[in-house]
Amino acid sequence: MRSTPKSVCPQSSNCYLAGDGGSRQYLGVNVLQAAGVDVRHLSFQHPWYAQCFPGFEGGMCAFDLLFNCGPRSREVLVVAYRWPRGAPEVGVGHR
Repeated sequence: MRSTPKSVCPQSSNCYLAGDGGSRQYLGVNVLQAAGVDVRHLSFQHPWYAQCFPGFEGGMCAFDLLFNCGPRSREVLVVAYRWPRGAPEVGVGHR
């Protein structure tokens, strides 16, 4: 199934935030831009957070973050991204 700009941004959005990894290979940025959608890439650095046991085991699933950080999990993730200049606010005071 091929995505169209309308299926990716059905609510008349004008900005699409994409990961900085593999999405550059498959995203079809030119199609989105031709439809008036600004594509911005996010850079992600895996966050370090306190886990139940000594040391840190990275690359775990989101459940590990949720069970270890609880309500603070969203802030941990937001800080882990390098938000592009002019990106929409995400609600926790960090970009």
